[in-house]
Amino acid sequence: MDTPSGQELVAGHELDIAVVRPDAPVRGLRARPWRHDRFVVALPAGHPLVDGSGRPVDLARFAEEPWVWLSRDASPDCHDQLTATCRRAGFTPDVRHPAGSIMTQLAMVGCGFGVTLVPHVTVRGTAFRPLTDRADIVELSLVCRSGAQEPLVAEFLRTASG
Repeated sequence: MDTPSGQELVAGHELDIAVVRPDAPVRGLRARPWRHDRFVVALPAGHPLVDGSGRPVDLARFAEEPWVWLSRDASPDCHDQLTATCRRAGFTPDVRHPAGSIMTQLAMVGCGFGVTLVPHVTVRGTAFRPLTDRADIVELSLVCRSGAQEPLVAEFLRTASG
């Protein structure tokens, strides 16, 4: 789920913990830095640059490709990082398919609609290549309600941070 939805569900007591990208603080919630990822390019399984080598590739090689793009409404910080990463590579992506979440981006890439940048994840039907470019680091945080916590939540946070 996207960051605003995760925060809303935790604040509304529908979730105890959510994994989110840092965003503006939300009253009553606290975020703990959890992990950092670099952007990778996600490619449909049949793309010519899927070779199984895992070798880094120049982002500029994808300048003429159709792009699946995370909408700014879904995650302003992540959207802005994606845009900056492409601009540093010398191009503006040809956005053909906007997406409301990273999982939607990956599903569209898996269907062959285009390429995209995402934090490194594993999804069936989609191949990933690291970038030779300086790709922004994407921070993920664990967000929970402030104050006293259920024992299971406290234990999860302790284990995840270990």
